[in-house]
Amino acid sequence: MFNIENFSKCIRDNLKDRRFGKERADEIIADFEAKAAYHKQAGRTDTDAAVMAMRETFDNLSLVAAEKAKRTAKMLSLQAENIKLANEAINVDLKVFDAGRKKGDKKTSRGTAIGRALVSKIEDDPRFSSISYSTNKEVVRGQLYAIMGDVLQKVGKGKFGVQRGKAHLPNIIREAFGESTGDKTAKEMIDAYFKTTDVGVDLFNQAGGSMRKMKNYLPQPTTSTHKLTSNKEAWIKSRAERWDWDKMRWPDGSKIEPNERAELMETIFETQTLDGANKVDPTAFRGKGRAVGNALDNHRFVHYKDADSWLKDLEEFGDGNVFEVMMQHIEGMAHKIALIDTFGPNPEMTILNMEAIAKNVAGGISAKDKIDLDAVIKNKFRPMMDLVTRTNPMNPESVVGNTVVGISNILTSAQLGSASLLAIPGDFMQSVAVRALNKMDLFGGINYYFKTIATDPKFMSEIAAQSGFIFDDMVMSTYAATRYTGIATVGPHISRRISDTVMRASLMSGHTRAARWAAQSETMGFLHRMKGTEFEELPIAPVMQRYGITAKDWDTFRKLESFSPGKGVNFLRPMDILNSKLADKQGLYKKFQAMVFEESRKMVPESTIEATVSLKGTSRPDTLMGMILHSFAMYKNFPMSFWMIYGRLGMTSKSVKGRLGFYAGLGAGMTMVGAVGTQMREIAQGRDPMPMDNPAFLGKAFLSGGALAVWGDFLFSGVNRSNGGPADVVAGPLAGFAKDTTQLMFGDAFKWANTVGTLDEKNFESNTGSKGVEYLKRYTPGSNIWWARLALERQVWDRLQELADPKAYSRRRRKETNQRKMYGNESWWPAGERSPERMPQYNGE
Repeated sequence: MFNIENFSKCIRDNLKDRRFGKERADEIIADFEAKAAYHKQAGRTDTDAAVMAMRETFDNLSLVAAEKAKRTAKMLSLQAENIKLANEAINVDLKVFDAGRKKGDKKTSRGTAIGRALVSKIEDDPRFSSISYSTNKEVVRGQLYAIMGDVLQKVGKGKFGVQRGKAHLPNIIREAFGESTGDKTAKEMIDAYFKTTDVGVDLFNQAGGSMRKMKNYLPQPTTSTHKLTSNKEAWIKSRAERWDWDKMRWPDGSKIEPNERAELMETIFETQTLDGANKVDPTAFRGKGRAVGNALDNHRFVHYKDADSWLKDLEEFGDGNVFEVMMQHIEGMAHKIALIDTFGPNPEMTILNMEAIAKNVAGGISAKDKIDLDAVIKNKFRPMMDLVTRTNPMNPESVVGNTVVGISNILTSAQLGSASLLAIPGDFMQSVAVRALNKMDLFGGINYYFKTIATDPKFMSEIAAQSGFIFDDMVMSTYAATRYTGIATVGPHISRRISDTVMRASLMSGHTRAARWAAQSETMGFLHRMKGTEFEELPIAPVMQRYGITAKDWDTFRKLESFSPGKGVNFLRPMDILNSKLADKQGLYKKFQAMVFEESRKMVPESTIEATVSLKGTSRPDTLMGMILHSFAMYKNFPMSFWMIYGRLGMTSKSVKGRLGFYAGLGAGMTMVGAVGTQMREIAQGRDPMPMDNPAFLGKAFLSGGALAVWGDFLFSGVNRSNGGPADVVAGPLAGFAKDTTQLMFGDAFKWANTVGTLDEKNFESNTGSKGVEYLKRYTPGSNIWWARLALERQVWDRLQELADPKAYSRRRRKETNQRKMYGNESWWPAGERSPERMPQYNGE
């Protein structure tokens, strides 16, 4: 009778014949013996256990070999793409890099152009024809969320970020564990979620990764580390009770023995409390085999006994709710899929390969070009990749880091409540400029905008989700704030919730989703109207070519039946490619969906990765330098992103006349936007519109348009709308907050200390009360919401100021006089009055 030792010898001889090295053969034998031991523990005979283990071992070897070949093919494919991109940079017209260059300025070198080509793989650059990681991720997100589109209307984020369908959330988990709750919505949600994660695995494998599907797997609840640090014993004790140790396995399939569990739980606890990651790499335990090369299996290591165990973990140690845990897992899958699709299963190796190709090409031109390339790699490409791969994340339990980011979120809620007054007309004008450049209908999509924001938001949301364009505020919080600051998706949960609520109340969230969808729907409608046009005659053909779309691709796509969700509404949707029987439908879908999404992002721009790196590098807010740079960069990310996006976009025009026309039109349009925004802001603050023949108004209008709004009032007053001067804006709002807090707490003490023993000692007057009211007015979340600001100021802050400051009346009179003298307008609802004196009047008439 054969036993395990006999089988081990047979396997070793087989491996020797196949020229496996001794070290690798020892690993495989150890894997076989562990599997055999597991089957023997399950009651199998020695022979049966050995046969099953040998079959599994060789099946796994075949799978590993096939996956290795697939990953190698992916890496070779990417290498060919990167060589092509470098050659494209060699031939690109260098004039497209010199927007705004003045006489005597340094011209862009070929080495810089090659470096910019590398950066375009991370974030879209219209001067190169490639699909970036950033765009790729959004395409994948849309594809995944489209599967859940209908049920997200029932269980998703609603008005003001309130969770819809709260009563269904526990039942979703119970349905996931096989319980029949009778809750139809919960069943629909978990079925859609499991279908989504299965598609995510398929996309991960298609992209070049390796992952096995795991039936009905739920991710581990997102961990709130501060809840763990003081409850280590309780957490470890609960693992023994809640984890399904019979289902949990080492990567080699062997059972986790009772004497091994303590070390495992200790390791997982340390992983969570030290770096905040709710994952552990099971391959870190030596002698337990190797996982088939994939990154997401680390999130699929822990299994729970039942729904109650999972829900108790979320309640006692988690952060967020059931819906948020599920959505975060999908977001993580989209990130990994896009990362592998863009940079391969080994991103670091691909990055090194990209740099080597670029340096070889640049070095063949001149030494100067290689130096310029190295500068782009060092200052842009590498830091941006570090942000994308999350190489240097903030410690989520850093007191300093959470304080900085938490205060930033609160400041956003207190200071950006009126941003929509400029964002709404600004996004409209930017959309017109991009459409003009793309030779599309200038005012298309306006009807979809109003339907989305006002008349039929539910229907529009459903169509958008089905088309692969998810409304971000339906599945996550703080999107609108992130658009301008880039930081509101992290930090303490309560600070994110406050920021999100204010952004929604100010209409910024609603406007952003409506404007973005209007751009996307109009582009798909435009494609439908162009179905009968040959590729060479398409006005949008140059745009298509930037995303790798060919005439053959267009001919294939336009043969599909258009999507008609309503009377007179026809879209040629990339999503319908996935429902067809076309060859390489995933690749074709990605090209067209990337174009629709990325062009909409140019019409309704947001903060970029490159602007973040330019302003603060890869610094973290939990370090001293990172904290300083975080404050400096806040609110500056969007202005810098604005100039980067439109500066590069304008240079894609083939003629000088076209470039100048784009810049002149955008500049004039944004000045008009600034004029409208300035007048709206004046009315929102209780003042009449400013006379428009006043030079002060013209300066404000110009500097308030588009990306310069934060500087708008400096030209004449020296004080910006957030009550800080130019130096304060350079330092950032966090520095201003720290200064104001210090003044409030210690200002009187310092003032008194300076007067002790002097003639002014008896005349010392405290103004802490007045400062306190101003402090609350300035930093209370929601106090700057445009439609509520004036009433709140007149009915609350003015009353408090009168109680705290005996000189309040005289200060108001001086302020009113200065306003009339400098800008020529008066107040229609003067400070201190219980009600308006009259309606706003233009030019005092």
